[in-house]
Amino acid sequence: MPHATHHTQWSSGEQPSCLLDDAPWQALLALLPAERFEQARLQKAFVRARGLRHPADLLRGILASVFCLNSFRVLGSWARSIGLCGNGCRSWAKRTRQAACWLLWLLQELLPPHGSEGEGTRASAFAGRIHLVDAPHLRTWKRNGESRRLHMSYDLLGKRLEQVLLTDHHVGEG
Repeated sequence: MPHATHHTQWSSGEQPSCLLDDAPWQALLALLPAERFEQARLQKAFVRARGLRHPADLLRGILASVFCLNSFRVLGSWARSIGLCGNGCRSWAKRTRQAACWLLWLLQELLPPHGSEGEGTRASAFAGRIHLVDAPHLRTWKRNGESRRLHMSYDLLGKRLEQVLLTDHHVGEG
């Protein structure tokens, strides 16, 4: 009779409840602007359905990939397992690229305009600016180990992104 020489861990088969529960998703959709789905079509994020029923499904997939899942392959598997759509990893990657303008529009609609709130909480004696500066390395797909650097500067008191610059490995932080 065969005997296993190692222990096999069985997965629970359960997905995180944040990915499956529909009530938080409906509450999130209620917070978005009313014309969110019309803008998805105008911004060319949702031109053809191709497996997705509605622009809300596209947004749900993109948000799940950003906050919970680590690749488009996992996103495709997750979407199929919950019955969202049967699209694969290449389709999700393409749709995410096409949705960039729509996602930017959503972000601009949700963020308050510059100077509309928080002015009373700032100390009146402080007249300077606070910048958060970062330049992380991004690995390229080339085999020789090249990397790119994404220089970003965020004005903390002004609540806005001041600079975004993508450079090669020859340019240092400055």
